[in-house]
Amino acid sequence: MTGTPTKTLLLVGNLPDLSAALDGLPCAFTVAGSVQSAVQQVESARPDLILCDYPDLDELRAAHPDAPIVVLAHDRANESVFVAMEKAFAYLTPPFEPGVIREVVVEALENSDPPGSIQVLSRQPNFIMLRLRCTFTTANRLVRFAMQLKTDLPEE
Repeated sequence: MTGTPTKTLLLVGNLPDLSAALDGLPCAFTVAGSVQSAVQQVESARPDLILCDYPDLDELRAAHPDAPIVVLAHDRANESVFVAMEKAFAYLTPPFEPGVIREVVVEALENSDPPGSIQVLSRQPNFIMLRLRCTFTTANRLVRFAMQLKTDLPEE
């Protein structure tokens, strides 16, 4: 990392090695091994971004309603993606590519949408209805979320 840190990132849980993705960013990093520890740190330090492996974001969101949260999860179940869509800035699943993680982190730090920018109004097996803020950041986030959904469509 070069220069003086200008942003604070909180890393929560059992995350993959993020050194290649985060190297050189002007950020200070703190680590929490559990949600309870993270909530304590969030309440006292107010990080600029939270990276976690937990799809259940209620406690983190309650502790810091405005912080963008990036979820790096192994669970690709559609229900987890829908929950994260409303509460997280991004939801990424393996393979965790350093370039993609870095891009999402930088975007979240620079252009974070306020919570509620994507709302799931209804969902059925082959149909979802969403309400979105009309911004490029929200559109980019929606594309990333959609790429995580399991579908029965053949891959191209």
